[in-house]
Amino acid sequence: MNFDQVRETVDDVIAAMFATDPDERLFIREWWPGASCEHVAVAVAAVLEDRGLGVWTFIVAARPGEPNGDAWLEWYNSERAVQFSIDPTLHQFTEWEEPFVGEGKHQLRVFSPSVAGKGLSGTGRTSELTDRSSAS
Repeated sequence: MNFDQVRETVDDVIAAMFATDPDERLFIREWWPGASCEHVAVAVAAVLEDRGLGVWTFIVAARPGEPNGDAWLEWYNSERAVQFSIDPTLHQFTEWEEPFVGEGKHQLRVFSPSVAGKGLSGTGRTSELTDRSSAS
């Protein structure tokens, strides 16, 4: 896995999202980076797969005592250990100042005891969400 290409892909997807018409009312621009984690994570996963950079697992987690949670992507090695995590909207939380794109487990895993994993299979717009929560 070329993690430099993964990082570049995350930047490319976010740049493409912000290159859309600024008057588009359905776009997340008004709330960025809040209220957009699921949308951005799915878009990033689809482009990563289209570019041959692996099939990523979509994770949704709640933060204890808070009404909202977060969503991010994880890539596992052959032993099913988290090798790399991507959260382009982590900085929606006051504890963090920037997105997380890096090796190892996502930083919110410590706050998220109940994590439901979903994997994207297929490519681009034809992707289907498939349950992988029992695969851990």
